[in-house]
Amino acid sequence: MEQTLGNAVHAANLRKAFQGENSVNIEWLDINYPPETRLDKIPPFRSNWTFGSGLKARRALSSLHSRPDLYFFHTAIPSIFSVGKTRGVPTIMSLDATPINYDSVAEAYNHKRGSNLSERLKLVLHKRTFKSAKQFVVWSRWVKKSLVEDYGIPAERIEVIPPGTDLRLWQLSPAELHARHHKPAGTPVRILFVGGDFKRKGGNLLLEAYRQNFSSETPTELHLVTKAELESEPEKGIFVHRGITANSPEMQKLFRQADIFALPTEGDCLPVALGEAMAASLPIISTRVGAIDEVVLEGENGLLIKPKDKEGLVKALNTLVHNPELRQKMGQRGREIAEADHDSTRNSQRLLELCKSVVGHQLSVVSKA
Repeated sequence: MEQTLGNAVHAANLRKAFQGENSVNIEWLDINYPPETRLDKIPPFRSNWTFGSGLKARRALSSLHSRPDLYFFHTAIPSIFSVGKTRGVPTIMSLDATPINYDSVAEAYNHKRGSNLSERLKLVLHKRTFKSAKQFVVWSRWVKKSLVEDYGIPAERIEVIPPGTDLRLWQLSPAELHARHHKPAGTPVRILFVGGDFKRKGGNLLLEAYRQNFSSETPTELHLVTKAELESEPEKGIFVHRGITANSPEMQKLFRQADIFALPTEGDCLPVALGEAMAASLPIISTRVGAIDEVVLEGENGLLIKPKDKEGLVKALNTLVHNPELRQKMGQRGREIAEADHDSTRNSQRLLELCKSVVGHQLSVVSKA
């Protein structure tokens, strides 16, 4: 499993979902970042995570004592140099984005395309890798569309299974929901932001919009969960939470106490935090990038704006801050969507059944995400 950003959370959720599953033997091979060996630190591997990760994955496969019945890669990045190692064994490729998907949002990640030669090589390697996979699991229709149109993969070989969320961790009790929606007059409306990469996730935009448009007379609070150091000390009504890990009791508490989840990200594929916000029955404000509009349905469980649109963000915040009935309606709809499409228990079983359908019922799986 690739251990970067939301993919690390996805890997942890899968491990938890498969605990106690005795119909399959899984050996987990984690592909970590940053570079770990001298080879990883020289060009082109130092500047290209695809190449560096691919080498790590190949070395990890070489360390196996026996061949499994199935290989499972998440994401495509660790797989590009492993075709020879996996030949003769069915492979499932799991993707949050294709390389071309990622290039479409690369500016926000401060990701620069390599030389023409390295980009052509990357495309050739990925096409070869994708051709060797027997089945694909993708997080969204956005990814499926790219696989079909950009890489020529038949649609019937692609299954859309969104990243799962442990719904039990984020579910509010009836008493908690009642307290959220029946606050005493003057109780601040809490806006929650979660993003380690503060700028890319729209944290600066949200902070600026809040400071300029929500005075001390407005009963609101802004809670920021991030690793970033802010340029200035937070003032009244702004709370910064650091050192809080994914799925932790501290993170769950912040979601339970919030009234609005705001993630005005400049670039993303499909943030895992959106599934958590829906599971916590929170209305969402986010942007039309990547596959977000497949999860945040405009006017149903949230509001969508353009990236870097401060005016649109202020308008969306004001709409939800001053309309508790709309917040309740959108939060309830979000929970319904989470239960239907983002239940980690159900989605992991769908994934397991797909693995079994590829190679049979008794499996030994090597998973690389």
